[in-house]
Amino acid sequence: MSEPQKPRRRLKVAIVVLAGVVVLAGVMFAIVKGFQRQTGALTAVTTTEETDDLELGVTVLNVDPTRNEVTVRLNYASFGRYESKDEPGPAIDLEILNTSLNKPQVLLKRDTVPPTSDLTLGLDSDSLRNYPFDHGTVSLGFFARTADRREVVPLSVFFVGDIPGYLLDATGSVSESWAYIDTSVSRSDSTIAWALFVVLVFWLISASVITVWVLFIRGRRGFEFGIFIWCAGMLFAFAAIRNSLPNAPPIGALIDFLSFFWAEAMVCLTLVAAVIVYAFRRREPS
Repeated sequence: MSEPQKPRRRLKVAIVVLAGVVVLAGVMFAIVKGFQRQTGALTAVTTTEETDDLELGVTVLNVDPTRNEVTVRLNYASFGRYESKDEPGPAIDLEILNTSLNKPQVLLKRDTVPPTSDLTLGLDSDSLRNYPFDHGTVSLGFFARTADRREVVPLSVFFVGDIPGYLLDATGSVSESWAYIDTSVSRSDSTIAWALFVVLVFWLISASVITVWVLFIRGRRGFEFGIFIWCAGMLFAFAAIRNSLPNAPPIGALIDFLSFFWAEAMVCLTLVAAVIVYAFRRREPS
C-alpha cells in the first residue's frame, strides 16, 4: 500500500469509529430518557371540595401476576376536621370500607394512632402465558364514614405506584361518595426489551452450536472434547438465563415457545447426533 493511501484509510476508520460512538451515545440517551418517563403512577381523587377532609395515602408494594394480586399499603396523612386534639389520630371512631380482598373494612379508634394496613387487591390479568406482553387492571375503592354510620366522611386518596419491572397508569373517579382508582398494569419497556434480547441470544447461540457440529460431522474441523462440554453446559445455561428474566413466570409462557423450548431441543438433538457420529466414525490411519 502506498504512503498516500494510509492517511485516507486511517481517516475512514476514524470516521467509522466516531459514527459508532455517536450512535451508541444516542441510543444510551434514548434509553435514559425512556427510563425517566417511566416514573410510576401518581394520581389523586377526592369526594369533596372541602380542604379539611380525611386524607389517605396508597402506595403499591408488590405486583404478583402469578397469583393475580397487587399489594398496596394504606396510611393516613391527615384527619382534617376529625383530627384529635390530644393524639395524632381521629377524634371519633371512623370506619373505612374498601374493595380489597383481605381487609374490606378498617376501623380507626378514636384518640389512637392508626397503624398502616397492607391491602391485597385482585389483578384482572389477561394471561401470564403472554409474558412479556401480558397486562392487567386493578381497581381500588374507598368509602369513609363514622363508626356509628350516621355521617359520611369526605375523603381524598393519593395514589403512588412505582414498581421496578412494571408500568402503572392510574386514573381516579368518584361515585356515590366512593373514591375509585383504576390502574392498568403492564411490563415496563426495559423488561420487554430484555426479554426479546434473551430470545435473540437463544437463537444465536443455538445456531452457533449447530454450525460447529455441522463442521465437525462433515469433517471440516477436527474433534475437540471441549465442544461436548460447551454444548452440555448450554443446556443448563439456557434454563438459568430463562429463569433470571425479570419477574419470570412459570414454564409455559409465550417466551418459552418463541425461543427457550426450541433452543433446548436444537442443542440437545445436535449434541446427541454429534455423539453418535463420534462413536461410529472410523478413525483414519495415521
